[in-house]
Amino acid sequence: LQYHTILTQIEGMQSVIRGFNSRAETTKFKAQFKNKPPREYANMVQRVYRSRECRKKLPDDMREKLMASGVIIKEARARYNASTAIGAMFRARAASNEFKKTKWAVLKCATKFRQILAKIRMRKLRQAEFDQMMASLRGEGVKITKFSHNRNPLSSKISIHTSNHTFKLLDDDTRIVWLGGGMFSKGKTGALVADISGMKRGLHPDLETDKMTRETEVAEADRHFSILFKDGKYVFLRANSEWERERLFRVFSHLTQMSHEEMEERHDSSVVEGGAAQA
Repeated sequence: LQYHTILTQIEGMQSVIRGFNSRAETTKFKAQFKNKPPREYANMVQRVYRSRECRKKLPDDMREKLMASGVIIKEARARYNASTAIGAMFRARAASNEFKKTKWAVLKCATKFRQILAKIRMRKLRQAEFDQMMASLRGEGVKITKFSHNRNPLSSKISIHTSNHTFKLLDDDTRIVWLGGGMFSKGKTGALVADISGMKRGLHPDLETDKMTRETEVAEADRHFSILFKDGKYVFLRANSEWERERLFRVFSHLTQMSHEEMEERHDSSVVEGGAAQA
């Protein structure tokens, strides 16, 4: 009796354990096939069961070989996946580098093209600005403030005063005159454009050191420029704005360059004619 009692208790404990294991397996399968159709879940369970039953029927040596071959296939598949991933990364890297090179080349070409277009526009705008200023100088003229040196006959002191002059181009743009000065002003006869030897932006040192003009003109140095002639004389000028000063500076520089080139061509042609006459 005591034996049967102990046996019944052991069988009960085994049933509890087997039930617990079955519930754990069932929970595992349910979690694996959650949100899937019941048919697919049933097929998976049946497939696992049939596979297990087939392995039981195989001899031990064959089963071990199949297991070993499965491990080999799994390792080979892992190596294949790794090589595929490495090759994909390498090709992606090469394609990315090629894309970067192409993009850089396109951006460089576009930048050069925009620079060329900007230069063309700037050249056209400067030419239009030059034509407009030349038309003003040939017509009514351009008003520019000019600085003049005056000597006091009694004290022999030199003072600087300003006056508004109208600058014009005469004789087919070969002579520049400035009108609006006094009776003895030299601006009526003016000077040849070819006699201009240089130009300079900014306030001239003579005006900067003069007590009468230093306080008022230093603050407006961006509007000043001076013209130097071949005889060593300067003409100190102040435009109405910095923008107008740059326009006048470019126009006078261009006229001076054209005059010098024309004189060089005349000199070269005269030398050639003289050599031909001697021959």
